[in-house]
Amino acid sequence: MINQPEWLDKGRAFTFTGLNEWYFLEFTIKIYKYQHNVTNQLDSLKEGDELIIHDYFGDILYENAGTFIAGGAGVTSFIANFRQLEKDNRLGGSRLICSNQTE
Repeated sequence: MINQPEWLDKGRAFTFTGLNEWYFLEFTIKIYKYQHNVTNQLDSLKEGDELIIHDYFGDILYENAGTFIAGGAGVTSFIANFRQLEKDNRLGGSRLICSNQTE
């Protein structure tokens, strides 16, 4: 949630896409400029603004190399995993296929 009065009741689920060792948090989010919603508001945050982060849910565990398929925003779940695999030289023959409705 965005720690501002008008946004406190509008929590959303987002996926971290950075690595655990980074000193900052990274999200990969598609923002619709014409909508007045949480993602649009995230784009206008300034240094020092606060986010409230709650419990996590779900997880994706990597067991073996393979071909993975993601649609739309579902690709974000794979970004940090593939970054870590590449860093650890364990990417192997893994491939990620992603499709979006719009460019």
